[in-house]
Amino acid sequence: MVEALAAIDKDFWTRYPVVSLRLEYGKMKQKGSQKFTDFISEQIQFGRLADVANMSPDAYAAMLLINGCTDSKLLQKLLELGEDDFSVAKLTDVARKYEAEELLMASLKKKVVQSEK
Repeated sequence: MVEALAAIDKDFWTRYPVVSLRLEYGKMKQKGSQKFTDFISEQIQFGRLADVANMSPDAYAAMLLINGCTDSKLLQKLLELGEDDFSVAKLTDVARKYEAEELLMASLKKKVVQSEK
């Protein structure tokens, strides 16, 4: 799974460099021994590269949602979206479909286990 995510990450960076930069921007944290003022400078510079000033509120919210996703399979599906599809509405659609499929698969597995008993 780690290798698959790494391959998707590499492909994503190639296809969508600005979106990739924005996702990395959204993950930024001050490093342990880093001065806070240095962190501010680093974030400002990275923000310029990522063109954060021109993000719409929806694009910013979508960035936060993708960065907050902890389900690796769902994250893979979200990162497979095209750059124009990075909106809260599209992320919601993909997540609902994914969660419905997961629920269906779990239900089917449960029925198979019960029928084997």
